[in-house]
Amino acid sequence: MSREDVRNLLKEIIKTKDPDLIKLATEMLRSSQDEKSPDPKPQYGDSPPADSTTYSKGVDKDADNNFIFPIKQTKTNGEVGGVPVDKMPKTNKFVDTGEHRDEDNVTPSVTPTERQRPAFKKINQTCSRCGKSVETHPQFKRDFYVCDKCQKR
Repeated sequence: MSREDVRNLLKEIIKTKDPDLIKLATEMLRSSQDEKSPDPKPQYGDSPPADSTTYSKGVDKDADNNFIFPIKQTKTNGEVGGVPVDKMPKTNKFVDTGEHRDEDNVTPSVTPTERQRPAFKKINQTCSRCGKSVETHPQFKRDFYVCDKCQKR
């Protein structure tokens, strides 16, 4: 049967509205197309055929297309899972070889001098809310001083 005969037969069967005959005719038409015409070459910009499967980077081809993968955690040296950081075993990997010592730029040995600045003296301030007198550091000197108890209120 030629391709045109199958098409004409399909048109006649569609008029009868019989689903089994329509299915049989479309299968015959497809098989006649597969035998006689090779697949056309894809052109630039064409989407891939529906039956071809493409995979993106990092996707397992044997995963039955569910795209759910287990998380694999690898532990390196010094890492322990489920242990607080302060309880974790730690190793110091620093090795001082002395290669970065600078003989030209050495701190000179100097004797420290005595403190020449006098110690601070507390000042007397009166609270502007409750009227209580309080001794405070001089840096907290204010025109309208408020004591700690009044600040909490």
